[in-house]
Amino acid sequence: MLLNIRNQGGSYINRHLKWFVILLLFFTLTISCPLSIFAEQKTYKIAGESLLPPFSYENDQGKLSGLNIELMNKVAKENGVHFTYIPMEMPDAERALKNKF
Repeated sequence: MLLNIRNQGGSYINRHLKWFVILLLFFTLTISCPLSIFAEQKTYKIAGESLLPPFSYENDQGKLSGLNIELMNKVAKENGVHFTYIPMEMPDAERALKNKF
């Protein structure tokens, strides 16, 4: 009789253990794979020298362009952030950093 109770209890535990493991896997995968739709996109301001072609220069629309800007856009895309570029000369950029932009 004691042996019979152990077998019934064992199958009860095995059934529930299986569901526990499945739920644990589900929650672990859900937490470890964040959904990008819930992620907030961060925007960073970047001051750039506009007199350094081909690395950075102001295009016809007055926006910064060049190799450095293209590289930073690729970095932003890979990391899920956004950069806003502000044309500035170096002394103005240093002053803006000291004043916390």
